[in-house]
Amino acid sequence: DIEVTFQSIDKCNQSLIDYIVSNKLSSNIIYDKSFKSFINNLNPKFDIPDNFDVNASIEERYKELRDKISNYLFDQLNKTVNSLVSLTIDIRTTISEEICYAIITLYFIDDQWKYREFVLNIPVLLYPFTGNYLVEALSESINNWKITSKLISITNNFSINYSDVSINFKPLVTFQSSESLSLHRCIVSLFNQIVKSGLVAATNQIARLRSVVKLLSLPKYLKVYQEICFNDNFSEIYSELPVPTIDNNTNWKSTYDMISYALLNKPLLNKFSNVNDISVIDENTWEVLKIVYDFLKSLVEYYQTIKSEDRPNIHTVLIQLYDVEERIERLDKEAISKEGKAFTNAVKSSYNKHVSVVSDIAIIAHVLDPRYKLEYIKYVKGQEEADRCKKIVTTLYNDVYLTKVGNSSVDKLSNDSSLASSFSLFQRSRYQSISPINELSIYLSEPLVVEDNFELLQYWKSHSTKFTTLSRMAKDILSIQSSSLSNDLLFELTVKPLTEYPSALSSNQIEMLLCTDSWIRSSL
Repeated sequence: DIEVTFQSIDKCNQSLIDYIVSNKLSSNIIYDKSFKSFINNLNPKFDIPDNFDVNASIEERYKELRDKISNYLFDQLNKTVNSLVSLTIDIRTTISEEICYAIITLYFIDDQWKYREFVLNIPVLLYPFTGNYLVEALSESINNWKITSKLISITNNFSINYSDVSINFKPLVTFQSSESLSLHRCIVSLFNQIVKSGLVAATNQIARLRSVVKLLSLPKYLKVYQEICFNDNFSEIYSELPVPTIDNNTNWKSTYDMISYALLNKPLLNKFSNVNDISVIDENTWEVLKIVYDFLKSLVEYYQTIKSEDRPNIHTVLIQLYDVEERIERLDKEAISKEGKAFTNAVKSSYNKHVSVVSDIAIIAHVLDPRYKLEYIKYVKGQEEADRCKKIVTTLYNDVYLTKVGNSSVDKLSNDSSLASSFSLFQRSRYQSISPINELSIYLSEPLVVEDNFELLQYWKSHSTKFTTLSRMAKDILSIQSSSLSNDLLFELTVKPLTEYPSALSSNQIEMLLCTDSWIRSSL
């Protein structure tokens, strides 16, 4: 027998709510026969609450966590560390494209130098929307969460007029005089625009490959393909995939995978084309496919890094920009055919157009990585560019942090008599001879850090007593996001609808589910 107590009932109800929230389900799941059978088998004495009670419990959980997060943020941003925050805006449409959702997420680094993120709100906008509507929705969210004077930067993936939006968003950020910090374009969206331009230029070559691959979805052609593979000494180069898959033209990773397979099995595909008397992929086409593959390969690796790391990555953007630029130049020199040149010219033109709107944040964050500082810039671009970047960092430090921020924050340890506090104060006294005015120059003059398994936040945490003002700047800058897209959207060439949510959910329910799930996962 299963003993049913008030405590066990509460736990079951809580687990049910958490299950619905974490999977973004409609409360109508409680009426599903298989679901009810599953619950009954687990605990036949548990009475599943009705739809009204479930929705009421979700709303109660949402409000409870919202108050908890709000109090936590107020304490962190005002009492404990006096940090600044950054926001991302991820624009998602509905299938009908009549409205869109603006997923607003907050990021900051807490007093323990831990990375924190919370979804704040998901306002609904008519689609297509203007910058003014988005600014109004964002302003309301900022005011409701009481972060009006705490916002350093906004990272976004929207495609409306960028210059107009920058002007409208500028009053929302803390340092309005510093335009480089006000609005940061999602680096993944920028790279995806460059990829899109290149794929358009290589449309004919990719279409020829696609036509061959498409045949392999038919049983009779697949059988011939496999016979060629194992009868004509191609088994050694036959990849682990049984057949290449047709790409999805809205997800460029699928195109990359298709081309990757084709290049690996080039002799096999050529033999297959000859045997079946279909359009053979000529050498010019293979050249273009190889160039496309080489260009996309580094971006795939970069995106995989973004997906795998739950930590700041804004400091990696500049290196990736330099790598993409160098790769484009190299591929352009290697291209022989006019078709190959057409691809490299397309991505070069798109790179020059879109990267011009990347703010100085990428430079500042890069310099705040002690493994690189200004040396990597000097190595790749020369002394003149390194001097220009140094001026950008120095201007921000002097004009914002040294004069406006400086040492204005109250020493949070002054009322703490613990040994840890005493040691921290002792550490600070050791570096009293380092004036805040000299912190940046001393940091830049020190040798680069060469260390396996390097942790950037841990470095700044351990150096916060030595570089009191510079570490505060690092804490704020490193909270800024390089991308506003969720991991499942990194390779998408179009705005993806919110198809993962049941159509029965209202916009308010979607906001409650997504926010509550984010707050539960924050583990506060």
